[in-house]
Amino acid sequence: MIELRRFRREDAAGLAKNANNPRVARFLPDFFPSPYPLEAAQWWVSEGYQLGNVLNQAIVISGECAGSIGVTFLEGEYKHTAKLGYWLGEPYWGKGIMTQAINEFVPRLFNEFNTKRVYAPVVESNTGSINVLRKAGFVCEGVFSQNVHLRGNFHDERIYAKYS
Repeated sequence: MIELRRFRREDAAGLAKNANNPRVARFLPDFFPSPYPLEAAQWWVSEGYQLGNVLNQAIVISGECAGSIGVTFLEGEYKHTAKLGYWLGEPYWGKGIMTQAINEFVPRLFNEFNTKRVYAPVVESNTGSINVLRKAGFVCEGVFSQNVHLRGNFHDERIYAKYS
């Protein structure tokens, strides 16, 4: 049903189409453009997805880039920990696609990258993402009050994690 793979230049149109939605962007970091123009998608698929100590992959459905899943690998004493992030275009919500993507992606981190812990910070009001993480076997480790400032508002943040 889905394919996880490196981004390709031809993903830019689908990426822009699915990312250019304020409902998609509302819980994502402020560096995620909203609106999301084609130029931002072209930059992302050509170089942005590989900047830093990261592994980012396209979520492809029926040949179209419908979203993204990725991690930032931490360093130093946290070098066996990765921070997970993801998003999916609204037409694909509620179909189990992101749970499937996480269930395919996270085991690779444990098996190929010597990762022992993957964690995902989630704004507490993002119940869809919380449900996805629970279905994928992540457990809530704690809640940080008013810890995140996104798009002009403060939010409580939950930390979900999964261990190898």
